[in-house]
Amino acid sequence: MKGPDFEEFAHKFDIVCLTETKLDELDCVNLPDYRLLRKDRKKKRRASGGVAILVKENIAHRIQILNTEVDDTLWFTVTNIGLEKDVLFGLVYIPPRTSLMLIPMRLDKWKM
Repeated sequence: MKGPDFEEFAHKFDIVCLTETKLDELDCVNLPDYRLLRKDRKKKRRASGGVAILVKENIAHRIQILNTEVDDTLWFTVTNIGLEKDVLFGLVYIPPRTSLMLIPMRLDKWKM
């Protein structure tokens, strides 16, 4: 899904989680009324992996990204949405079984 189709789809939601973004520090993503919060893969030979969330500008102040050293994992909380407690989300990209990235990956690394 690209261009206008993606924009139309994204505007139906306050938060959109994306995996396999394939972005690096040179890429710029601009979707009107949204803020992109991303975590690009650190070690890569080619464009691959990466996770990101698109958040509507009017609620971006309620999002707190939690620090983690694990590539392709993004933990974040959403605060003040009418619930007693903050809501914790984890966005994880899991490579295909045939990927060389999967070999060194261990589930215990996905802890916060």
